Amino acid sequence: MLDVFREGAKTWVSRMLIWFVALTFVGTAFAVWGKGTSTPEDAAAVVKGESISKRQLSERTRQVEGMFRKQFEGLDPSMLKSLNASAVAMNSLVDVVLQSKAAQSAGVTVTDGELSDAVRSMNEFYTAGAFDGRRYIEVLKRNGMTPKGFEDSVRADILVGKFKMLINEDVYVSNIEAMNQYAYEHQQVVVEYVDVNKETMKPKVSVDEEKAKAWFEDKKQTFEEPEKRDFKSVVINFASLAEKVEPTDEEIEQYYRDNSEQFAVPEKVHARQILVKVSPTASDEEIKDATAKIEKAYGRIAIVGDDFADVAKEMSEGPSAENGGDVGTFQRGVMVAEFDKVVFGLEPGKISSPFQTEFGLHVVEAISHEKSRIPELAEVKSQVKEMVARKKASVEGRKTLEQVRDRLVAGSDLKSILTSFAGVEVRDYSAIKGIPVISFEYPSELIDNFVFKLPAKGVSEIMDLMDASLFIVVESIQEPKVPTYEEVKAKVLDAYKSTLAFKKADEVALEIEKAVKDGGDLKTLAEANGLTMKTTKPFSRAERKKAGESARNRGMREEVFALSVGESVASPTGAGHVVLKVLSRPPLDETKVEKEIAGFKKTLIEKKKSRVYSEFLANLRKKAEADGEINIIVNLDKKI
Repeated sequence: MLDVFREGAKTWVSRMLIWFVALTFVGTAFAVWGKGTSTPEDAAAVVKGESISKRQLSERTRQVEGMFRKQFEGLDPSMLKSLNASAVAMNSLVDVVLQSKAAQSAGVTVTDGELSDAVRSMNEFYTAGAFDGRRYIEVLKRNGMTPKGFEDSVRADILVGKFKMLINEDVYVSNIEAMNQYAYEHQQVVVEYVDVNKETMKPKVSVDEEKAKAWFEDKKQTFEEPEKRDFKSVVINFASLAEKVEPTDEEIEQYYRDNSEQFAVPEKVHARQILVKVSPTASDEEIKDATAKIEKAYGRIAIVGDDFADVAKEMSEGPSAENGGDVGTFQRGVMVAEFDKVVFGLEPGKISSPFQTEFGLHVVEAISHEKSRIPELAEVKSQVKEMVARKKASVEGRKTLEQVRDRLVAGSDLKSILTSFAGVEVRDYSAIKGIPVISFEYPSELIDNFVFKLPAKGVSEIMDLMDASLFIVVESIQEPKVPTYEEVKAKVLDAYKSTLAFKKADEVALEIEKAVKDGGDLKTLAEANGLTMKTTKPFSRAERKKAGESARNRGMREEVFALSVGESVASPTGAGHVVLKVLSRPPLDETKVEKEIAGFKKTLIEKKKSRVYSEFLANLRKKAEADGEINIIVNLDKKI
């Protein structure tokens, strides 16, 4: 990949990468396609002959779960399970394969230049304004990806994007269609309304306690108190333990000898380039002009002795021109093969003769060239020492925790056990089934899988996490129970009163609606029932969407758009009814229409394109299923 890219290219993959890098998300954001190379044992599904691996499904499932947790705050494990993230993930992976296959069948291709443009449009791979190959590798590695896997994902994303354009190229919206839809969304109404809800009706109802008791007997299951468990986490953190571990020189040297390859520094080149772009469809004359330009640039540097950076700023057509052609430091495999072959063959300070790649004509200068090497122990000793300490801490920490657990299971008291062991932390928690334990800092799945499955005084197995090992002890269990009337009397009386008030609100609202339709005045009828009539500001369907939930549940109801001026309706809400009457329908503002209609039409076209493509994709999926081309191998109800 050379320093050639479209400024501001915004692919789905690039946006997702930025998001994941920013949030330091664990796992990958992308489906790294295996090109059908998954073994049958590793395949989670086969779509049109292409395998989707279990690893892909697992990574995608983690991404979907993360999106669910972000969207639904406080999502507990049982709720997360009911959303079936694995099925959602599988559907998205299947759709990507189907789209890629359809795109290929339609003759859609992605050039290496388009791929390079997309990758090089991602600012997170840049250092000091220049593409940094080392940073590129590091960012991908941090997100669990390889350059090939990532680039395959970007290529697939571009392919699908181009295919969407092909499918949607004939989508059209007429001026009449745009005007009708604009009027539908922006025609305003003014509404008089009376909110008749259970809170306003509570003072008007009285509660007979005997009837409340009878009501409770019929509804008592709704007052059931869920299962509650008190438990402890017994944890040993490796980081704090590692600080107290002092590895010997022999241990450090042995670890370095056994693992020296993991400290290898890859071969790297820091380079500048001058690029003269040449289109694949360039004419002979254009090629001749480009050749003359690159030879002139080369001559100014190699013969005249001009500074490479100055010539690059003046003559290069790549985005690195403003940085004197500096394309950063990179490893082999980051750039295209032809570029690598030339630049990795140069000595520092040397420049190449003009050469060609798919992006155009180049002259490059090697600023520095670091050969691949294994650093001496002295260079990485502090790093090795830290790794040895961490490894010893994890081994010793787990042994300590095993001893604590063994004594506990044998019947010893935890408090007395801990007097013999340093570094073990114990924390107390209470968990109510179905409600997240906010203070529990470890994976929430542990509560669902262990806390609510162990018996009282039960001890879990030791679980090894990245930075700690722990086990769980269930202290006590309060089984779910239906309380007696006396235990929840106040709660029952309030709930029963709310039920009566809700019923009263329905009755009053329907009476007011009937009276208005018979010619009564809404304001007078409201006041007769101790209520207040209010009037909305003019609002349209578009404005209603932007309004808060409270406004949408009162005067700004969808039903009013179907009413004529003077007509009324009682619309049910979650708390009762709201009685609505259309007061007026202001005409459209012609000046505003003229100003907004062009932009509105563009938005409408995009919405129509989205709908057309969604329908196309649904039909593509339906046909593939009918032809038996989608084979889901794994059980999506089980954890992958």
